[in-house]
Amino acid sequence: MIKADKFIGRFENVKPVKYNGEILYNVLMEEYNFVNVNNMICETLHPNNIVAKLYTNHYSNEYKNNVVVLLNECIKKRDYATYKRLTSGIQFVN
Repeated sequence: MIKADKFIGRFENVKPVKYNGEILYNVLMEEYNFVNVNNMICETLHPNNIVAKLYTNHYSNEYKNNVVVLLNECIKKRDYATYKRLTSGIQFVN
């Protein structure tokens, strides 16, 4: 696996795109795997990822969306202490 940013500048049509709040999609499968998307091999969302855990438990859509917004804000602000508190405070049922 190669991180996507390693392709920037190596191929003609690969360039960074500023995130503007559009909806992004993750593929979550029971087991972590790879999928072919537009002729690119991409990894699925790992089941241990915080977002995967959030969406595989019985939380309301409003709660899930609010947590994702808060996590995104923490990442934008590089507020990793708050991010860690948020993720450790979420109870998951397996």
